[in-house]
Amino acid sequence: MAREISEAEVVDSLKTHLLEQGLQGYRVGNVLVDAHPAYTHSRFIQRLEPTARIPIGGAYPDMLCTLARPDRSAIIGFEVKASGAASNGGVGQASQYRRGVHYAYLAFPGRAANQELKALASRNGVGLLLRDDNRWNEVLRPDDPLPLPWTADSVAAALHGVPAVRRLQLNHPLNYLVVPWLAVSFPQVGVLRAMEQHWPDLRSASSRKHALDGAMALGLLDMGGRLTLEGLTTADLLSSAGFPPTRPIDKRRRLVESAPAVAAVARVVLLRQATVRLIVDTLRTVTKPLSTPELFLAARHLDLLLASTLLLSDPSRGEEKHLKAEHFKGVDFNPSVVFKFKQALWHAGLLSTPIHKSAGRGAADYEAAADIWAFDSDHVGRLATWR
Repeated sequence: MAREISEAEVVDSLKTHLLEQGLQGYRVGNVLVDAHPAYTHSRFIQRLEPTARIPIGGAYPDMLCTLARPDRSAIIGFEVKASGAASNGGVGQASQYRRGVHYAYLAFPGRAANQELKALASRNGVGLLLRDDNRWNEVLRPDDPLPLPWTADSVAAALHGVPAVRRLQLNHPLNYLVVPWLAVSFPQVGVLRAMEQHWPDLRSASSRKHALDGAMALGLLDMGGRLTLEGLTTADLLSSAGFPPTRPIDKRRRLVESAPAVAAVARVVLLRQATVRLIVDTLRTVTKPLSTPELFLAARHLDLLLASTLLLSDPSRGEEKHLKAEHFKGVDFNPSVVFKFKQALWHAGLLSTPIHKSAGRGAADYEAAADIWAFDSDHVGRLATWR
C-alpha cells in the first residue's frame, strides 16, 4: 500500500527542486511558502521557511517564487496538492492567482495528467507540474500574462526614458542640477530670473529653456515647473556638497575631477533614469570597454526595445538577427545620445571615456566603431579618498 504523503512534504520537494533546477529554463530566486498551519506545524517547517500569508484574489498560494528572466523578473504562484485526486479543484484555485502573479501552476505527485485535466488547466491558463517518483516535470506550460510585463516595462521605460534623453540638450549635468538649487535659493524671483541673474553660464534664453526642459526630464521639476520632492532633495544634496563653491567650477574640466561631491549628486540623479541604468548595467555586465556598435549589441540582450529606441536612429534595425558590430555605420546611431547624453555621463563619473571627436559632427561623419564606452570604476565610490 502506497504511503500517504502530506502537502507539506510535497511543497518541500517542490521548493528543493525549484532552487536546484529552476523553472522554464531560468534560475529561481526568492521562495516564500504559505504560513498555513499545515506547513508551519509540520516536521518540514525549518526547510519551508520563510513563510508568510499573501492573499491573491481571496486565496492564498501555497508557494510563491521569483523567476530570474534576463529581461524582467517574473513572479510564480503555485497551488500544491498531495495527490491528483483534488487536482480539478486545484486548477480553479491556481487560476485565481493569475490576478497577482505572472505565471500560475498546479503541482502534485503523479506520473501523468489525464486529458480532461490538461484541457481544464489550458482553458484557465494554468501550468501543470507533476512529480514522478522524486522528479518534477513541467507537463503543461502556463499562459503568458497580457500584457507581457517585461514588454510593458520596456515600453514604459522607452516612453519615459527616450524623450528625457532627447531633452538633455546641454552636455554638462550641472546646468540641470543648478535649476532646483536656484529655485530653492531665490524663491522670490522665480527660477528663470534666478538663472538669468545668478547663473551666467546660461546666458541665452534658449540655454535657460534647455536647462528647464532637462530638469523636468530628470524629474527635478514637474510639468508645471514646480519643484518635485526629488528636486528639493537634489538642492539639499548640492548644499551639503558645498555648493556653491568659493571659486566657480571650471566647466571645461571634467566635473568629477573639478567638483567630485557635486558629480556624485549628478550620479544619483542620472542613475534614476532607465536609459542611464541600461548603459551602466551593460558595461558592468560585459566588464570591458565597448565601441558604440558593440554597446548596442550587448545592451539589447538586457532590453531590446529600450536599447533600440535609445541608441539607434532606426529602432526597427534592433530586431534584425545575426547583427554584428561591422554592420553598423555612424548614421545608424542617434547623434544626441552619442554626444550630449554620453558627455553628461562622462562628466558625472559614470563613464571613463568622453565623446569621440567625430560625435559632434554630422551623423555621416560619426566614427561609431572608434567611439569607446567604458564604466568609470575609478571614480564611483571613491569620494572618501578625495577628502
